[in-house]
Amino acid sequence: MRKHLRRDGLSWTVASVTIIRMGVPPKELIRFLKRFDPAIRELALDARELVLKVLAPSNESVLDVYVLAMNYGFSERMKDQAVYIGVYAKHINLGFYRGARMDDPEGVLEGGGKQLRHIKIKSQADLGTPVIRDYLRRAAPDGSTRSRILKTKIYPSRRTPAPADQSSSGTGAPIQASH
Repeated sequence: MRKHLRRDGLSWTVASVTIIRMGVPPKELIRFLKRFDPAIRELALDARELVLKVLAPSNESVLDVYVLAMNYGFSERMKDQAVYIGVYAKHINLGFYRGARMDDPEGVLEGGGKQLRHIKIKSQADLGTPVIRDYLRRAAPDGSTRSRILKTKIYPSRRTPAPADQSSSGTGAPIQASH
């Protein structure tokens, strides 16, 4: 079986796995973000870059459901997820999977569930505060094992259909990108 290699300047494709350079947002993520105002798109991408930098190395998964959600953790296992970014029309949420157990000396965490807490971010100024980096550093679960193979998984969107020229397997299986 022969594998085809295609390079478009930002990524390489071998069979169905796309290898993305760290920091370069996947094309599918850019497509999902198109429905948002430019300021929110930029805020979401800047938050993504910050999370990838502070939590490096980190796996990423992107789901476009009722909210565009980007999840970050240290393996593909759900129990190793630490942070998520939820993209909304007028803000983003920087969320913490174990937020209910985190100290909140600044009183910035919102939410009342058993585990999740988030910080609502409406501007670049909000994202740039030292508090954000501090909370991101503390978000990693104790004893989490960091994967040596980093992947970005893009789950097919039911909300933002793929352009007509892209074929889909229709299986609902994620598209994987390693970086």
